[in-house]
Amino acid sequence: MKVYRLEFLQPDGRWTGPYCAEYMTARAFDIRDKMLKYHNTSSKHVFPDAQVFATNPGKDRYVCGSASMPKLFSWFGSYLALFMKEGGHIAIYEVPVAAIASIDDYQIVYQQRQGVLLSRKAKRSLKQSELVERIHPDKFKTKGCQS
Repeated sequence: MKVYRLEFLQPDGRWTGPYCAEYMTARAFDIRDKMLKYHNTSSKHVFPDAQVFATNPGKDRYVCGSASMPKLFSWFGSYLALFMKEGGHIAIYEVPVAAIASIDDYQIVYQQRQGVLLSRKAKRSLKQSELVERIHPDKFKTKGCQS
C-alpha cells in the first residue's frame, strides 16, 4: 500500500513528521504551533492511540501517513504548502499491510522501518544554518514522538 508523508530531515539523518521534528526553521515551528491549536479543536483531527507509539520507540517506531495526496492535503490543509516552503518534503512509501497498525479516513499508522521509500520531493532545500532546535513539549512525546 502506498503511504504519503510530510517529512523533515533531522541533522542525525532521521526523517520525521512536523509533529515530532526537533529541527526545522523558526517559521516551520510557528506554523506547527498554529496547526496544533487548530487540530486540537477540530473533530476531524483525531490523533491515533498513543500506546502504539509509546511501546515501540527507536527503530521499531510507528509513524503516520495518508493513503493519497488528497488525503494528506485534507489532514494538513493550507499548512501543507506552508511547511513545504519551510523545507518540508513529501515522501511516498510502499508499506506492507502487515506493518499497518491502524487506518482511518485521514491517516495510516505504520511501522516506519518497514516502509520502502519510493520518492521524496521538496520545494526548496534548506541550509543547515537555517535550522533551529526546539525540543517538543512533553505532550508531543505522549503522542508518539519517540526517537
